[in-house]
Amino acid sequence: GAYELGVLEGICRNDSLHKYRNWSMIVGTSIGALNAGALAQYPPEEQCTKAIQAAQAFWDTIKAPEDVWVSSELADVDPGDTKTSREPCLTGIRAMSMAMAFYRRGGVCDPKPGRKAFEFAVKKERIRQSGMMLRVVATSLATGLPKWWQETDESIIEGCEASGAIAPLIFPKEVDGVGYIDGGFVANTPIMKALEEGAQTVIVVELNPMSSNTLIPSLPKLYAADEDVGLRILEFEASLMQQRYFLEHELQMACQRFP
Repeated sequence: GAYELGVLEGICRNDSLHKYRNWSMIVGTSIGALNAGALAQYPPEEQCTKAIQAAQAFWDTIKAPEDVWVSSELADVDPGDTKTSREPCLTGIRAMSMAMAFYRRGGVCDPKPGRKAFEFAVKKERIRQSGMMLRVVATSLATGLPKWWQETDESIIEGCEASGAIAPLIFPKEVDGVGYIDGGFVANTPIMKALEEGAQTVIVVELNPMSSNTLIPSLPKLYAADEDVGLRILEFEASLMQQRYFLEHELQMACQRFP
């Protein structure tokens, strides 16, 4: 999330990119939906000032994993008991708790701290009054199809959270009786949605761009370097999928429908 803000901040600071500032629509998916919600509280003319500052302030509150998710067995503890209510999730001592949460809730960690922080920082009233167009997407567990929210929807905050529900890492998000998970499964690079809503210029911020950093020119050299080979291959696979199956497909569709 902070990475995306860094890209936007770079656009705002670079005078040669002035024509891309003061965007009037934000289309977000996955972690980008959380940024979209935070930014959309401010009008276009304040995107490069107050909006980015407010969104950055939100991410600055995230100091540790426990600020985002905690052990699922602590979901019903006393909210005033800050010590136990912030017990880490992804630790060996919590393995049984994680397994049970995965079995019963569809995610290994409880995202309550992160969602509470987001709901404190982002208000639907400010989004509605800002004049910004906002579109966020999540994947419906009921239909397998994308579910889109916009700035005027009563459940826009929940929609942002649903889009960022990266199951099975965290629990799915239930909105109006329907379960939702990460919007990236159905619209990882939502260029088409922006164009359909009337955008003339689209800025795409990729979290996993295909770059030379993810390529593995020599496997023997990687072995010799004593690096985490498995992790490097996973990074390569994630980057390749993002580029080939999400971005290029979306661009192809956009060029066909909006030549």
